[in-house]
Amino acid sequence: MFRSFARSLMRLVAACVLLVLILCAGEVWLRSQRVRTALSKPPPTSVQLTRPNTTTYLEVIPLIEQTVGDPSTNQFTIRTNEFGLRGASVTIPKPAGVYRILCLGADDVFGSTIREEKTVAGQLQTLFHQAGLNHVEVLNGGCPGSGPLTNYLRLRQSLVILEPDLVVYAISPSDLPNDSDLTGGLTLCENGHPAFARHPTCSAEQENLLATLTEEFVIASWLSENSAAITGFDPPAKNNARPVVPKDLELGISAFLEMQNLLAAFDCKLLVSVLPNSSSDVTTGDKVPEPARELTARLQQAITNLQLENSLYVDAQNDAPNAAISLATPGKGEPMSAEQMAAYTHRLGTFLANHFSEALRNPTPRDTSPPARFPTELTDPGLSPIIR
Repeated sequence: MFRSFARSLMRLVAACVLLVLILCAGEVWLRSQRVRTALSKPPPTSVQLTRPNTTTYLEVIPLIEQTVGDPSTNQFTIRTNEFGLRGASVTIPKPAGVYRILCLGADDVFGSTIREEKTVAGQLQTLFHQAGLNHVEVLNGGCPGSGPLTNYLRLRQSLVILEPDLVVYAISPSDLPNDSDLTGGLTLCENGHPAFARHPTCSAEQENLLATLTEEFVIASWLSENSAAITGFDPPAKNNARPVVPKDLELGISAFLEMQNLLAAFDCKLLVSVLPNSSSDVTTGDKVPEPARELTARLQQAITNLQLENSLYVDAQNDAPNAAISLATPGKGEPMSAEQMAAYTHRLGTFLANHFSEALRNPTPRDTSPPARFPTELTDPGLSPIIR
C-alpha cells in the first residue's frame, strides 16, 4: 500500500512540475509575441491618459510622452509634465511678473485628438504672444472623463501649488455626469468641504491583486483579455454615457462654488466658460426636446445666480445661449471640430481681454501662501492635501 501511495504522489508531483513547465513555456512564448508585435506595429492612434486615484478619484497620468495618430495624416506627440498637465514642465515657484492662467475641463480642454498648440490653452497662448503679452502663461490642466468636482479635488490636492492667477473652467453639459460615480467615495473634511475621493479600484484588494497579476504575468493578462471567448460569456459593457439629470447640475454648481472659495483664499479668480455643443447643431430653443430645454434653462439660471450672488466670472455665450449649452443629445462626448475650437478660443480670448485687461498687462505680486482658513483637515489619517 505504501508503494502505491508513493507512486500516486510521484505522479501528482510530476503532473504539477509538467504544468509549471507548460505555464513557463507559455509565458515565454507570449512575451516573445508581445515584443514582436510591439516592434512591428505602427505607432498607436491613442494612449491611456488617465488612471484611478486615491484622493482625486481620477488623474491624468504624469510624464507621458507618446507619439499617436496616423503617420500619413495626423501624427503628433502627447506629453504631460510632473503635475499631469499637458505640455512642458512648470516653473515652481512662479517667476515674478508672470500672469499664469490654468485651463481646466474634460477632453475638450486636454485635446487628446489634436496637437498641443491647437488645444484651447495652446491657442490662447498664441493669441497672448501675438498681442505682445509674453509674460502671460497658459497651462493645460484638462482631464479626460472628469467633471467639476473631480477638478476641484485636483486643484485642492496638487494644482494650487502652481500659483495660478486665473482658472478658466471650460464646461460642456455632457461633462456633468462624469462626477456621478465620484460621490460614493467622497470624504468631507471636518468643516464640511470635499476633501478627497478614493476610486473604488484603489481600495479594493481584489482589484489591486488582479491588476498586479495582469501587469506582471502575460498569461494572466491574456486570460483576462480573452475570458469572454474562453468561457463563452460576454459581460455587458458599461455605458458611461447617460442623459444629464438635475442632480448633475446641482453637483456641478456646488463644485464651482467650492472651487471659487478655494481659489479666493489664494487670491485667484475663477472664470466658468461654456463650450459650444459639438454633439448637435441646435440653433433655436424650438429644436431642443422639452426635458433638455428645461435642463438648459436651469443651467443658464444656475450660472447666472453664480455670477450675480458670488461675483463669479461667467462666459456663457449670451448671444446664442441655446446653441452654447444645449442638452439635446447629452453624453456623446464628441470632441469639438477644429473650426469650433478656433472660434471658441477667439471668443474666450476676447472675453479675457475685456474683463482682465489690466491684470493681464500689469500683473501684481500676490501673497500666495496658504491662509489659515484653507481646508486642510482630512478625515483619513496620513493624507496630505498637497502630497499624495
